[in-house]
Amino acid sequence: MDQDEDYKDLFFTECDELLAELQDHLTLMSSGEHGRDIVDATFRAVHSVKGGAAAFGLDALTGFAHRFEAVMDACRAGRLDVDDTTLPILFRASDMMQELVEHSRSDAPLRDEVLQQITRSLDALVGIEPEPSAVATADTTGQTPPAADGEPIVVTFRPEPNFLACAHDPLRMLRGARRIGLTEVRVAGDLPPLEDLDPMVCPWTWHLTFAQAEPSVLRDFFSIYDLSARIDGVPTADAPATLPLRTSQPSEGARVPTTDGGTGVGYVKSLRVPLDRIDRLVNLVGEIVITQAAVAQVLSQPRHGVEDTLAHSIEALSRQVREMQDSVMAIRAQPIKSAFSRMPRIVRDLSATLEREVRIEVSGEETEVDTSVIEELIEPLTHMIRNAMDHGIEPSDERLAAGKARDGLLRLTAQHRGERVLITLEDDGRGLNRDKIVDVALQRGLIPSADGLTAEDIDNLIFLPGFSTASEVSNVSGRGVGMDVVRRKIQALGGRCLIHSTPGEGTRFQVALPLTLAVLEGMIVEVAQERYVVPLSTVIEAVQLRDGNVERLHNGQILVARRGEYLPVYSLADLFGSREQTSARGDMAIVVDTETDGQIALFVDALIGQRQVVLKGLEENYRAIAGVSGATILGDGRVALILDIPSLIERRKLMFKHQSKHRQETA
Repeated sequence: MDQDEDYKDLFFTECDELLAELQDHLTLMSSGEHGRDIVDATFRAVHSVKGGAAAFGLDALTGFAHRFEAVMDACRAGRLDVDDTTLPILFRASDMMQELVEHSRSDAPLRDEVLQQITRSLDALVGIEPEPSAVATADTTGQTPPAADGEPIVVTFRPEPNFLACAHDPLRMLRGARRIGLTEVRVAGDLPPLEDLDPMVCPWTWHLTFAQAEPSVLRDFFSIYDLSARIDGVPTADAPATLPLRTSQPSEGARVPTTDGGTGVGYVKSLRVPLDRIDRLVNLVGEIVITQAAVAQVLSQPRHGVEDTLAHSIEALSRQVREMQDSVMAIRAQPIKSAFSRMPRIVRDLSATLEREVRIEVSGEETEVDTSVIEELIEPLTHMIRNAMDHGIEPSDERLAAGKARDGLLRLTAQHRGERVLITLEDDGRGLNRDKIVDVALQRGLIPSADGLTAEDIDNLIFLPGFSTASEVSNVSGRGVGMDVVRRKIQALGGRCLIHSTPGEGTRFQVALPLTLAVLEGMIVEVAQERYVVPLSTVIEAVQLRDGNVERLHNGQILVARRGEYLPVYSLADLFGSREQTSARGDMAIVVDTETDGQIALFVDALIGQRQVVLKGLEENYRAIAGVSGATILGDGRVALILDIPSLIERRKLMFKHQSKHRQETA
């Protein structure tokens, strides 16, 4: 039975891929692409899930997929139009397929009433009455309820020469048939002489007797073997044409059941990786082993000139290790499409709930980022879209009165910027109502006063825990947790979320995330006898500060002249509150680029050099620290903090604002 479970795991893994394809095809159809190839691909995805479910006796999933398949067959045959009436039902059916898969995989809760309702909607599209077995709720025992009394059905099953090559297994077929009412098995056929035996050909024929079996269940079960076996005796019906079950490698982000120490069922994530990336990694490992052996040989036999040979070997080893790190990162890199592809569906659902006409444009879906970042990105993106549609985009009549298009527009984009990925969500709605934001923040006690708040400060109040401008709690908003979740999630990933709003024109959310959560290119600097890492992607250059290019403003802010412009200069020692005087305070600075304040300069004592460092989070090992995105261990064993420069500057601004306010109050 362990092998059966392995096959079942593979089936559920494939279901994840098939359902993702199904969502993509439906999204294309909703955008007006109703070509035969897309409709056929949608049909095949549903049919493949149905065939596998039938093989494992997952009756609720099989019955529902059969109904879904019938509708898609009507669409591809031209008997049913793919229009605004059909598509919402198809999307709901896709969701229910996912729910049924999760129920079959991990016994997740199943909404029986919703299952019945969607099944009736599918039936209504093709004008058929629902069969009791197809609409039945999930049976947690995995057994099919016996049908009404009737004559036994005998099915003759003759494998074709390609049966085993198609990854089928007679024993697995018989075990699955037992779940749907198999009561008797007779085997016919002779085993050829050993010298003529072909292990890839199955020479036997099975006569299978089913007592009180549902004809529709039998058709669904045996449909998986249509192209790899001759099957006689299954009752015929006006059912859609069948295709064989397609097997594949595990898909990206798929969940495979595994034991959890006896406490339940957990899941192991898997990735689909191009073979050339694996080959490159294997080759690099081989080179590293060879280089390591060369270094060991040199060290074991000291002789004249060993320093040059050893230096050459270590240089080669360093290069190969870096290439191996790049290869590993490339394996973990996946297109952000897996997260973006879910957003059009969310927009459609919210459009129906809020009764607003909204469309979404998505670009940059092929931008690659670490797979762990993608998994954590779905929730904040969902909250941002819900916020934009509920609070930003106006109802159609209000938009028309303002001279805008009837339907609102959301733009979701992704692009690489240095060692980070920049994700932007922009709407063309009414923008943020800053007066209302301030009033709500004061009423809820989230701020003591609105004095001195800039437009940027007010906009960022929406990220406070408990903040909401909704007048009442609904399924979409009102609890004050959405945007708070966005900021916390993004910060936990080592990123930042910025907001820019223009009243009457719209709002733009911008999320900057690291490409990977494992390895970082950094510039090592020394400040007050401590070492820090500044992400290299933000470093523009190092500059020497002289009396001729440094100015000091009346408020104490230092500026440095650089190629016709003045940059604000901050001391890292001051930002960290160090009491030690920096030895080169007026001499050395590095220019860094920030998303919030443009380019700035930072006083440092010394530049140690560029390093590739392994990023370790502080929050799980210690606690979150403002201005620090993580830590690493340097080659000499010292721990160095990895700086989040924009967060440090924001902290400095708040300190300066409080100091100025205190001076005014005491003046």
